[in-house]
Formats: sequence, C-alpha cells, structure tokens
Amino acid sequence: MKISRVWAMPNKWTFTIKPIKMLISKYVGSELFIQGLWCDPFAGENSPAQIQNDLSGKCEFKMDALEFLKTRKTNEFDGVLYDPPYSITQARQCYEGRGPGVTSFLYSQKSKRMVIGLVASGLTTIVFHW
Repeated sequence: MKISRVWAMPNKWTFTIKPIKMLISKYVGSELFIQGLWCDPFAGENSPAQIQNDLSGKCEFKMDALEFLKTRKTNEFDGVLYDPPYSITQARQCYEGRGPGVTSFLYSQKSKRMVIGLVASGLTTIVFHW
C-alpha cells in the first residue's frame, strides 16, 4: 500500500481535481488490468469508468446506487470508483426526490461490502471520502 498526501483546490467534480485525475489515470484504462473494466455507482460527471450509474447526470444507468450495485455480478469489474456525496447535506442537494434511501445508503457498511464484492480478487477499489 502506498499513501501520499497532496493538496489541491476542492471541486464538486472529484475527477477534475488534478492530483486525483493523475492518480486515477494510473489505474483506469492502464495496462495493469487484463480487462480494464471499471464501475462507478455515483458517476456524476467526468467519471472515467466504463460502467457509470448516477441518478442525475448523463449516465447509461440512472438508478439508486444500492439498487444498481445489486444488479451487478460478483468479480464483474477490475476496479470500482467509489465517490459518494460526502455528506447528507450534499446527498440531499444532489439527489433529493430522485430515488429512495440515498442518504441512508451513503453511510451503510453494506454498500461498502457490496462494492468490494464486485471487484475481482486482488484488484483495485478507489474510495473517496470527506
């Protein structure tokens, strides 16, 4: 495990922040993975994942994230980008009225276990939290 700390100006579109964009480019679409299939259950805008879900935005899937994760197969992906809204306030601003259980899902251990189960053994999940 490698840990480093880099400061950058925050942005609501996580994947546009330069150090984060650089980190993700090392994994998503790189030759490190045989299939290179990535999933993002909270894609929003600017996600580099091939399979994207978000209640708002221009994603192929527009489902509650927990319901979306339930439809996916175990070990289906080489990686998952897990970037939920950082707070209940942000979740309400982004998703209120667009689906059931969004705020309760964000902080449940069940969702994190589901994400881990979707990734092939020994591969990568990149998690963003406040």
